Amino acid sequence: MKFWRPGITGKLFLAIFATCIVLLISMHWRWRISFERGFIDYIKHGNEQRLQLLSDALGEQYAQHGNWRFLRNNDRFVFQILRSFEHDNSEDKPGPGMPPHGWRTQFWVVDQNKKVLVGPRAPIPPDGTRRPILVNGAEVGAVIASPVERLTRNTDINFDKQQRQTSWLIVALATLLAALATFLLARGLLAPVKRLVDGTHKLAAGDFTTRVTPTSEDELGKLAQDFNQLASTLEKNQQMRRDFMADISHELRTPLAVLRGELEAIQDGVRKFTPETVASLQAEVGTLTKLVDDLHQLSMSDEGALAYQKAPVDLIPLLEVAGGAFRERFASRGLKLQFSLPDSITVFGDRDRLMQLFNNLLGKQPALH
Repeated sequence: MKFWRPGITGKLFLAIFATCIVLLISMHWRWRISFERGFIDYIKHGNEQRLQLLSDALGEQYAQHGNWRFLRNNDRFVFQILRSFEHDNSEDKPGPGMPPHGWRTQFWVVDQNKKVLVGPRAPIPPDGTRRPILVNGAEVGAVIASPVERLTRNTDINFDKQQRQTSWLIVALATLLAALATFLLARGLLAPVKRLVDGTHKLAAGDFTTRVTPTSEDELGKLAQDFNQLASTLEKNQQMRRDFMADISHELRTPLAVLRGELEAIQDGVRKFTPETVASLQAEVGTLTKLVDDLHQLSMSDEGALAYQKAPVDLIPLLEVAGGAFRERFASRGLKLQFSLPDSITVFGDRDRLMQLFNNLLGKQPALH
């Protein structure tokens, strides 16, 4: 079974996109915790304010009545006080077992002996929020509220639900934007690489005229410049190889033509078979041997350059040998080949390459063609 293996574009996209997703989820989780804590603190602060208002109102009522008899079995009186603090609509109904009218927690009213006057039958939590009821500086009771640990009012629950849905919607939209931005970024970053890959394929196919346009000054831009330099070098080497092959073909024709002319002259009796004739023929055979060696060096060399063996060389003997090889060809055209040479001309060079040069100069004369 073959599994999908992403290319470098897919890998870069997945790496950047995965990083964005991790950051988005982390930020969303952090925001949710911060929001819930802040919302709970907000509710606590509101309850504490209401608790203090209720404590002050009950203290005033106690001062008027002188005792708590007015409050025994009269929960409605407390709720009337709460209605004076804030007005709730029909949608803001408390959850089961919870007090109405803005309260997010259960509460109890106790006298100075900690006897419950108003409140649910549930035990009073020891960590509840307590506000004393003071009359003339003396504590005559207290109002105690249970700690806020969760949301109880429908409005609070709906608000929290709405915020949660909104936050997840923002995360979804941010994910889509991150995917789009990551895709464009990955494609933009790897576009030069793709051009280099395409150019490399063309080079491998033998198209050495391929060039890549550098689009930046960074490492990829430097790589594109190096690629162009490589392609230019390969193109020059290819042209040098072609030129060399053309020169070799011409140089092969020259000694072969000389050999054929020498042999025909001997065969026709125009020229006698003398040691000088043998030396001329042997020189042409040596030239052919050197050309074959050059072809072998070219086939074994990736640089397209021939080896040179330089040493002090006297040019006079080389010119005499080359002139002797072409003298009969010039004579057959009604021309006389004559040299005016000094006794010696010494240069530092390759004897075989210089011989090729002289043969090419004499063999390419228009009078011989």
